[in-house]
Amino acid sequence: MTGRDLIMIILLILLIVCAICVNLTRRLSNAIVVFMSYSSIMAIIWALLESPDLAITEAAVGAGVTSVLFFLTLRKLSRRELADESAEEEEDASSTENIDDSCVPAADTVQPVSAVSVSGQDTSEADAAGSESETTSENPVSADDAGTAGKEDRP
Repeated sequence: MTGRDLIMIILLILLIVCAICVNLTRRLSNAIVVFMSYSSIMAIIWALLESPDLAITEAAVGAGVTSVLFFLTLRKLSRRELADESAEEEEDASSTENIDDSCVPAADTVQPVSAVSVSGQDTSEADAAGSESETTSENPVSADDAGTAGKEDRP
């Protein structure tokens, strides 16, 4: 194994590390820097493979132009986010200043609500009725009447 092969293996390992780091990086600016280093390593690999035209293209486009475009886009996005956040803060501040006490009911005007059961009775009345409410059915039609219900209306 020659020195050139050893350098190529090291560069390929660094290339894999850069590819993994771009995906694991949380901050976009760090990801752009790692992407630039990935493109620079690729340019060196193309030069070692005796392909200078690809090496120059990779260095110019990959590490140069693309990275500059990424940084400009990131800068534009961060400015837009800052503008949106400041607009939201101003909106929140102005909305809290316009609140007056006429919107909030006074504590003495609020009436307590009694608990109502499913049947519509007050729970205190249902407790007083006891087992009577359990034995009576809410449906006034009995099982015997259900079969004859509606037959009176027929001719």
